[in-house]
Amino acid sequence: MRAGTVNLAGAVGFAEALRILTIERECDAKRVARLRDNLADRLLAALPQAYINGSREHRLPGNLSLTVPGIDAGDLIDALPDIAISMGSACTSGQGEPSHVLTAIGLDRADARATIRLSLGRRTGDSEIEYAAHRIAAVAARLSVGPWNAAATGRTRGLDSSSLDNTRRY
Repeated sequence: MRAGTVNLAGAVGFAEALRILTIERECDAKRVARLRDNLADRLLAALPQAYINGSREHRLPGNLSLTVPGIDAGDLIDALPDIAISMGSACTSGQGEPSHVLTAIGLDRADARATIRLSLGRRTGDSEIEYAAHRIAAVAARLSVGPWNAAATGRTRGLDSSSLDNTRRY
C-alpha cells in the first residue's frame, strides 16, 4: 500500500465487527450481568460480613466490587493465583495505598484494603462463576479475622454475627 491509500478491507471488516457487536451487545450484557449477580449472591451467602460497593442495579454488567472486612485483599489474591482478581479500583491497581475511589465512596482504609474487584466478560461461563465463588469464599473464610469467623478461628470480639448483613454502599 501507498501512504494515504485507504485500507478498504480493514474498513469493511471493522464495519462488519460493529454490525455484529450491535446485534449481540444487549444479549451479552444481560448474560454477563446474570453471571455477575450469581457470583455476588454466592459470595454474599458464603461471606456474611461481605458487601457490594455501589448499586446492584446501576452498574456495568461485568464488574463486581466486593469488600470482605477482616481480610487483606493482597493475601487473598496471592492465595488464588488461578483466578483473575484485582485489588481496590481500576484507578489504583498496582499501588500500595488504598484506592482513593473507594475511600471517596465512604470506605475506611481497612475496608478499602479488604476490597477485591472481579471482572467478567463475553467468554465467562457458569462453570467459572461456580469455581471462582467456591474458591474465593473458602480462602476468604480461612484468611478472615473477625467476629464472623469466630467458629473457624476460635477468636471473638464481642459482636454477634447476626447483626451483620450485606448492606450495600451507594
